[in-house]
Amino acid sequence: MNALDRPTLEDLCDRLHELSRDAEAGVVVLTGSGEKAFVAGADIKYMSGLTVEEATAWGELGHRCTQLLETMPKPTIAVIQGFALGGGCELASSASRRSTSGSSRAGAAPSASCARAASASPRS
Repeated sequence: MNALDRPTLEDLCDRLHELSRDAEAGVVVLTGSGEKAFVAGADIKYMSGLTVEEATAWGELGHRCTQLLETMPKPTIAVIQGFALGGGCELASSASRRSTSGSSRAGAAPSASCARAASASPRS
């Protein structure tokens, strides 16, 4: 279900860094794998084994990923199919544009950024 653990966030941040410097990439499109979820949020099983320090570092890594999307020097599009929950909602909201399908559902703890993802227009 595309849940976020540290290795996934590290890979995402690395790829976003690469794309920000890639002169041949004109746009960044962020999708989930499959149709059930764009990103289902935190990997709760992974999270349950973290120390306070590890959890703090993991959260900071998630914030770095959203900052990379927000400051990307080219357009970013989050293609949301299925769920965009928690950190997935934050990632989608950090993109400059969002595209949703009829199956899209977004949600997180109350925040203005996730309201943007939830109200994105379905694509045609």
